[in-house]
Amino acid sequence: MVKGRLNLHEAIALVIYENNNKPMKPSKILNRIIERDLYRKKDGTHPDLHQIHARISNYSEGNKKGNSEYFRRTNEGIILTDKGIKLAEKFYKGEHCQE
Repeated sequence: MVKGRLNLHEAIALVIYENNNKPMKPSKILNRIIERDLYRKKDGTHPDLHQIHARISNYSEGNKKGNSEYFRRTNEGIILTDKGIKLAEKFYKGEHCQE
């Protein structure tokens, strides 16, 4: 069980991890985030598809911002890199849960 607030890239990683790291389309990732209420913006609304695409790009292999590389784009969809798996496991196992 995930408690506490996740960042959007953490929520994306968790959703893909729970899908056994099988490729997922960004729209499916967004739907799961909304269904499980894993992330809300500061104004209380859910993210939109544009934000999902942007966050995946910002944390994908070869990003130009110097961010960690958690995601890999494939023809079938988005999967996690080894770093992405480690990130998701922290939340899946409850290491970052807050009471």
